[in-house]
Amino acid sequence: MPTDSRPPRGVTLLQTPFLCVDHDEPRKLVRYTRSSRGFASIAELDDAHLGLIRTFQRLDRPRLNLLVDLRDAPPRNDPAFEQAIARHRGPMMQGFRRVAILVKSVVGGLQVRRHMSDDGTISQITQDEEEALRYLGVAGVSDV
Repeated sequence: MPTDSRPPRGVTLLQTPFLCVDHDEPRKLVRYTRSSRGFASIAELDDAHLGLIRTFQRLDRPRLNLLVDLRDAPPRNDPAFEQAIARHRGPMMQGFRRVAILVKSVVGGLQVRRHMSDDGTISQITQDEEEALRYLGVAGVSDV
């Protein structure tokens, strides 16, 4: 018998060495968690994000909130990376009811704010998971 008393995390829709996507349908929450593994090439970044976008395209995004957890992502802002990730941000995040982004540091938050400004999108950017969940209107503890 399991000893963990937390509610289930939902259904894992995608898991790779770079990221994980969980879907908690009752709470209408999708959680995209970036791992600490760095991309060895732009092709590797592109492949990971195209898989993520395909996963998101299967969802009824207007009914769902997206929590993006970048806290473990290795910091990177070289021009090639910035250009590559810019191609994927719109298709990844557009269409969700609301988006909240978790960052580890103030510097990470500034980088994400710059990206959102470049894209003309709005999202909550915070270091506090409970604050992000409140913004998304998701009740309960951060169990997804």
